[in-house]
Amino acid sequence: MLIGQVFRMLIEILQDLLVFLLVGICNPDLE
Repeated sequence: MLIGQVFRMLIEILQDLLVFLLVGICNPDLE
């Protein structure tokens, strides 16, 4: 299903954003 592929893609993007935010919070010195 096309919806399944889009859903998986969104999950991957959200995971990347979560990691980026966590790294930014843990390491505020990094720009």
